[in-house]
Amino acid sequence: MGQLKVYLKSGKDQKLLQVIELQSGKQYFGGRAEGSDILLPEEKGLSRQHFQLTPDGEVWKLTVLSKYGKLTYQDQVISELLLMQTMNFSIAPLYFEYVDQHSQIQKANDSALADTGPSHQMLSLAPEEERTFVGVVSQVSFLRLSTLDDVVLQIYQLEGETWVAGRETSCAIFIDRERISRKHFEIRRQEHIYFIRDLGSANGTTLNGSVLSPNEWQQLASGDSINVGDVCLRFELRDAQYEDRVEQAQHLINSPAIYSSGYSDQNFEPQVYLGDSQFNSEVAYDSPETPNDFNSKAQFYSKILLKKENRVRVAIGGILLVALVFSSLDDSSEKKPAGRNVASDKLVKTNGDFAKLKPDQQDYVKQTHKLAKELLMQGRYEMARQEILKIHQFVSLYEDSSEIENTAVQGIQLQQEKVRAEAREREKIEIEEKISRQLEICKAKLSPNIEADEIDTCLSSVVQFNPQHPGIQALKSKVDQIVAERKIKEAQKADYAAKAARQKALYQKATDLNRSGQLLQAVKVFEEVSSSGLPDPQGYKSQARREIASIQQTLSEKQSLLESQAEASYKKGEFKEAINFLKKSEEINPDNEVTKSKVTGMMSELKKQMQTFYQEGILEESVGEVESAKTKWRKIIKLSLPDEEYYKKATIKLKKYGAL
Repeated sequence: MGQLKVYLKSGKDQKLLQVIELQSGKQYFGGRAEGSDILLPEEKGLSRQHFQLTPDGEVWKLTVLSKYGKLTYQDQVISELLLMQTMNFSIAPLYFEYVDQHSQIQKANDSALADTGPSHQMLSLAPEEERTFVGVVSQVSFLRLSTLDDVVLQIYQLEGETWVAGRETSCAIFIDRERISRKHFEIRRQEHIYFIRDLGSANGTTLNGSVLSPNEWQQLASGDSINVGDVCLRFELRDAQYEDRVEQAQHLINSPAIYSSGYSDQNFEPQVYLGDSQFNSEVAYDSPETPNDFNSKAQFYSKILLKKENRVRVAIGGILLVALVFSSLDDSSEKKPAGRNVASDKLVKTNGDFAKLKPDQQDYVKQTHKLAKELLMQGRYEMARQEILKIHQFVSLYEDSSEIENTAVQGIQLQQEKVRAEAREREKIEIEEKISRQLEICKAKLSPNIEADEIDTCLSSVVQFNPQHPGIQALKSKVDQIVAERKIKEAQKADYAAKAARQKALYQKATDLNRSGQLLQAVKVFEEVSSSGLPDPQGYKSQARREIASIQQTLSEKQSLLESQAEASYKKGEFKEAINFLKKSEEINPDNEVTKSKVTGMMSELKKQMQTFYQEGILEESVGEVESAKTKWRKIIKLSLPDEEYYKKATIKLKKYGAL
């Protein structure tokens, strides 16, 4: 639940327009359109549907929908923003103020708790993501880069507000691996909370086994595992003073005073305990006597650190060392006020509360405190914490009870992290086995007619685990290749069929011309069929060549007949008929020069004959014998050809006298 205030900026002034109480689980739209959840004023730069507010876990995600009027936050222009705690941003000309009411209530509760004094501070054992420790600890964030078999490659310390990881050398988190994109993912810090998003990488980003959707922010917690390609990055938040405290504790261990004690326990080895949350204080435990003086404590816990049988125990031993060393010094988290003895004050307060108890209660507190220490040494952290809680029911503080409780809680966290890590590893193996089994099933479906949708459906049950899995990608690539090759073949087949159809149509056209008697045109089209580069599955080319030979034979025979007819007409003096026969022969073979020469000779003789008829007609016209002249001229029209000279002159004369 949050509150969003909207202001209109005008110069240096701003006017409060509305206050929206954001309800969990609801989605809000902001814009100028009527019915908008957050109605914006009619101002230039504001769209009808300008932005969207959606709940994202315990925060709100604001996404700009408009192409104009960008969102400005901390002098940066962005399109998305995660709203948390108290934040201010602007979309010109509007100014927004967001308040997370949960965080405000928590701050008020923390403040009230602080006012009650340190004697009432207790550790909350809420779920891990909600767990809060009393007091503010300065933290530093790290990314530990390792291979999938846990070989550490590099450790990055994250300083600033935002970090981009990728193969590009300009990235703050430079990872030079083949399967890493140039800009793979981004981590951003807002108000001490860390978020991660995938930048649309080729091989994807996995957070604790779940694939991140591109460009969608997810919250990071200490201990989270980020998998990219063939490497793993572990996100860690550490106490900024951790190294200094360990160094100081080590210095105290190595000092001669610490080793002056003769305490020794060669058989001691801490036990990792998971399970029972309750413990019966009346049960006896076989455990070494816990040293009470500071020097023996330091030596005792240093022995734990020196046992390097596994990483978890060494880490737990380090926590015990630092916590209990500083419990003896009693100045690990605050400076001593000038002129005061803090240890004495604590002792007075402890003794004051303890002194008020009845003798049997005092004895119970002592025994329970001793038992809690023994349980802590045995690695039974939850049981140790329960014993301390029993003490705090009587007194707010007894000796180092607070430190024992804090150390036990940290031990519990380490044990839980180990369990989670083992569970993640088991889950990883199971997922890999599921993917491998399903890949074999899907490979059996491969065929020349396979479709991409079919293989996507087959892989749908496992692709969610790792969309970028090499086996999945390889199978999809194989299917894409089969589909692409099939489409190429189909296109080639369709092109071949279209060209073959054109060849058939061309042959049919030549056949139709031949049947209609247009032999010369038919020959030309048949020749086109014969010489074309088109596919010829029906053998039209060979058929066209046979048709050409047949037509040419027919034309040759026809030409010979016309030549004979022309010769016979010429001998009879019928020049017009002879010339017409030769012209038909010339149409069959336009390149025949002999035929052309004959036509020219006959036309010359015809002209001389027609000239005589024409001059006779002119003579008779001059003496008034017009009818006789007309007869001469009509004879020219009958015996001559339209393109002959005296045919044209005779035509003019007859028109003059209206004889045509």
